[in-house]
Amino acid sequence: MRFFLEFLEFLENMQLMLIINTIMKMPTVTKIIYRLKDEGLLDTRICDNDNRVTQVSLTEQGWTMVEKINEIASLLLTDSFTGLKPNDIKKLNEYLKILKANLQ
Repeated sequence: MRFFLEFLEFLENMQLMLIINTIMKMPTVTKIIYRLKDEGLLDTRICDNDNRVTQVSLTEQGWTMVEKINEIASLLLTDSFTGLKPNDIKKLNEYLKILKANLQ
C-alpha cells in the first residue's frame, strides 16, 4: 500500500491505469483502489470524456499519509546508512544490482 500511495503522488495527473496495468493485473489494482477509497485516502470519479475510465486522485487525508510515509522512509534511510562512507554505499549498490540481475 505504501508503494501504491507514493506511486499515486508522482503520477496523479498522468494516465495512471495505463502505467499501472503494465505492473499489476487490473483486478489487483481495482481492489487496491477501492480499499484505499474506503479508508478515505483516494477519490474516484468517472472521466467526463470516456465513461470507461475512472480518474483517481489522493484526498487530503491521502496526501497527509504520503507525507508521513516520506518522513518515515527518510528517517529509515538515514539510519540505515549511518556509519557508511560514500564509497561503501556505492559498492553496496553495485552488489545489489548484481543480486537483482541474478534473480531475474
